[in-house]
Amino acid sequence: MNDNDFHSRLYWVDFMRRTKLLILILALSGCNNDTPLSPPSPGPSTSPSPSSTNNNLSVLKSSSISTEFDGDNIYLKPTISCEKCVENKTEITWVLDTNNSNSFGDTLDGKKDVEVTSERVLLNVDNYSSKLQLKINLFNDKNEKSSFEVAFDRLQVDEIVGTDKAYAALKTDGSVVVWGDPKYGGVLNEPLNDVKSIIANDRSFVALKNDGSVFAWGDAQYGGILNTPLNHVKSVVANDSSYAALKNDGSVFVWGNQEKGGNNNSGYDLADIKDIFSNGNAFSAIKNDNSVISWGHTARGGDSSGVKYQLVNIQTIVSTGQAFSALRKDGVVISWGAPDWGGIQYEYGATSYHDNILTVNNVSQLSSTRSAFSCAYKKWFSYHVGVSIRWR
Repeated sequence: MNDNDFHSRLYWVDFMRRTKLLILILALSGCNNDTPLSPPSPGPSTSPSPSSTNNNLSVLKSSSISTEFDGDNIYLKPTISCEKCVENKTEITWVLDTNNSNSFGDTLDGKKDVEVTSERVLLNVDNYSSKLQLKINLFNDKNEKSSFEVAFDRLQVDEIVGTDKAYAALKTDGSVVVWGDPKYGGVLNEPLNDVKSIIANDRSFVALKNDGSVFAWGDAQYGGILNTPLNHVKSVVANDSSYAALKNDGSVFVWGNQEKGGNNNSGYDLADIKDIFSNGNAFSAIKNDNSVISWGHTARGGDSSGVKYQLVNIQTIVSTGQAFSALRKDGVVISWGAPDWGGIQYEYGATSYHDNILTVNNVSQLSSTRSAFSCAYKKWFSYHVGVSIRWR
């Protein structure tokens, strides 16, 4: 998905909610399935000092970490399994490698690792990705203590994308974790590994793997099912309900909503392509000869035939929700699509699409929002970025 496609799939989520979800998935991905870096080993014991031949000491069988909500806060909490132990006497100390030294309890560059003795520990922006160690003191019915130390390596997340009601997180090891409404892609029926990137539309996800293959899941009508194997793919772009995959040979494969660009038998010449762009309802692509081809919803950017002969020597394309604008190498901007979404270059605030039609040229930079385009143009002779103009 290019930079102007919907201006981030998570744009509709407020900042605090996104922060909490990010922390949550990092915690889930780093802890739920973690295995200790080394097997649990008895640590030094304190009074009463048990004998090494004492078979009545508590034994740690397993330990894992999960997350829990408490109001607006998120905590890490351990699950301990032990033998010959009195559960309500267990002592837990958390050591977080917040200085990233790969060891626990030390100080690096004046920053000391965090150490907290508590049943649970609060997650925050300073510690959510830290490696951590549990110091576990177990007590038997004679109040004799056994100490154990278990280290956990927190797997981090490279990317999180969302549909309308589900999320997918790409972890640094190439695996994928999903959660949310199953109808919107919140469930994976099989493990997904070796993933390079994740792309989402309103109700489905696509994973592009390192070997160039593609896997889709979610709502079938939104591209959540691929009916044919798809390989040798370089990139995948989404609109609201369909996908377009650019293959290494310059051909394009599309699927999803048939009316919004997902019809692979549309008759369009989707070959010799070097880059693909999308809005909410259509796709546009720059070909190797720097011309443009568009497809999808005809009234919302999927038909550029009316400006076909002006779409030459194109540098880049940006989009609103229902229109496209292309910047030519000579600085001229060409627009097409829904007029009230920027498909006609009339002056912003005009009362009619036929009033104050603009000829946008001498442009140095082109950008867009969800519903309007803007550009910065060069001043004559000085060639510095000048006043910005805006249209929709």
